[in-house]
Amino acid sequence: MRNKIFGDIRILWSGAFLFRRFTSGALSGGSYAYQSGQSFVVICKALIFVVASVAVATAEPPKVVNPATIKVKVSFKPDDEFAIEFNRDGDLLTNPLKSNKAEGKKLSVKVKLGVTSDSPIRPPREGATRPFLSVENNFDKTLHFRAIVRLNGSKEFVEIAEDMELLSPGKTFNKCWGFDSQVEEVVLYEFKLSSKQVE
Repeated sequence: MRNKIFGDIRILWSGAFLFRRFTSGALSGGSYAYQSGQSFVVICKALIFVVASVAVATAEPPKVVNPATIKVKVSFKPDDEFAIEFNRDGDLLTNPLKSNKAEGKKLSVKVKLGVTSDSPIRPPREGATRPFLSVENNFDKTLHFRAIVRLNGSKEFVEIAEDMELLSPGKTFNKCWGFDSQVEEVVLYEFKLSSKQVE
């Protein structure tokens, strides 16, 4: 969906550019050139607004998943920080178990659900925080997993649909929610390894 929207914006932008070149070449004069440039800006802004409005109106709602239907999973709540150990048979990962100790070996997957005040945008007020999830892959292969989350005030778990399905070896997936959001519970599931390289 996101790539389609950006593609539509590029098409509209190109069309507006050609329109400007055509109209600016049809007549001469500094005054007309200035008016043409102003019209070009207005047209581009209008086209982007229309595409963005359509994208919001047609965006698919988050997928609702019932965790009771998931047999193999790991669930956790805020302030949890732990490792997940598996029984590994090739690329198949089974029997995920929480572990708080390294036990002399490198942890397979490290998970943390906490809060942070860091943000690329200004917080709404001093001291405001937002929840975050981090998943670190210490396997020697790409890790595939899925995740669902239940926010405060909701009984439903919805899928986290970020680009998180493939996590390269040694990399960490990070997900941050908005300020004042409250995460009640997260569930990870469908763990498996793959030789596929992440672009």
